[in-house]
Amino acid sequence: QGFGCAFIPFSKAVVAVTGDQDGLWTAHFIRYGRPVGQSGLQEDAEWLGLLDQNGCLISRAEWSRLFPDQPVLVTEQAPSCVSAAAGQVAEYFAGRRTAFDVPLHLEQGSPFQQQVWLALGQIPFGVTWTYEALAAAIGGQEPAMARRMSRAVGSACGANPLPLILPCHRVIGKNGHLVGFSGGLDLKEFLLAHEIMGLD
Repeated sequence: QGFGCAFIPFSKAVVAVTGDQDGLWTAHFIRYGRPVGQSGLQEDAEWLGLLDQNGCLISRAEWSRLFPDQPVLVTEQAPSCVSAAAGQVAEYFAGRRTAFDVPLHLEQGSPFQQQVWLALGQIPFGVTWTYEALAAAIGGQEPAMARRMSRAVGSACGANPLPLILPCHRVIGKNGHLVGFSGGLDLKEFLLAHEIMGLD
């Protein structure tokens, strides 16, 4: 078993996770009716019948019609950890899971990025931290140092290759505003509402 991917639909978009037998490499949010964007994912989506005649992801209604009883779609060669991650993401959106338990390829980041990504995993479900609080959690930084580090921490969050799995959506600006999320601020808002208020 080599490299593979899985697609997990929810009301707003689809989460695509990729990985090998040793762990996950990426997670992407793909919007219904939009191009998939990543060439490898594009090929797998096409193979699974997830693209319309324009090469864009099919609509939510079309997905429900074509795959009525399949909460996840996994490529044939996908290793077990990708299948496991897909099942856990589906449970998360169904309101039955609050944390993920799959191996991850964090070595794709710098030592500092890896520190930040690991710290993201410490933020509890349904709780928000500021970038400053996240900086303070890394090596027990003093408040003044945490303030100085918050910009670098924000950059590391922006480079997070596994959004949702490493919950950078739980990190907000110091004034409580939602800032920066690779999937888009509307998805960040949706994920927080899902966790805090149980919205789907």
